[in-house]
Amino acid sequence: MTNDPRPHIHNLATAGRHSEAATLTQAWEQYVHQTHRPTSPEALQWVEIRADLARMAGDFRLATQLWSSAARTRLGFQAPDAADVHAAAAAGALCCWTQLRDPGAAVGTGPDLIRLLRALPALDPQHLKLAQQRLEFLHRTPSRR
Repeated sequence: MTNDPRPHIHNLATAGRHSEAATLTQAWEQYVHQTHRPTSPEALQWVEIRADLARMAGDFRLATQLWSSAARTRLGFQAPDAADVHAAAAAGALCCWTQLRDPGAAVGTGPDLIRLLRALPALDPQHLKLAQQRLEFLHRTPSRR
């Protein structure tokens, strides 16, 4: 595996072939895990690609979880105010979390997201405040099924 598969994966996803894109991404991620450590920057890129694919497929719960995981991993080797950490945390996880329409999924992933946002000192405080307010609202709102 030597050619960059990302353009092909992106083309599959934009064509609505999400399952094929996810399968190819998983194969590349496994390859990277074999050639680098699982927490390496190279492996992290594949987690972020999986997160973006989940977002494109409309699986906002998985996208939120993957973006949060990527941000926590980045916090292990980057400063909390690094641009990549903010892109992974604020722009990725928070954006996908706000797209969750299932209150149970939002409540289930919200606390982890809020812990992550609290770990980012340079983050716009409004992001954390809005996430906390949404989670509080969801806790007060009876489930509608």
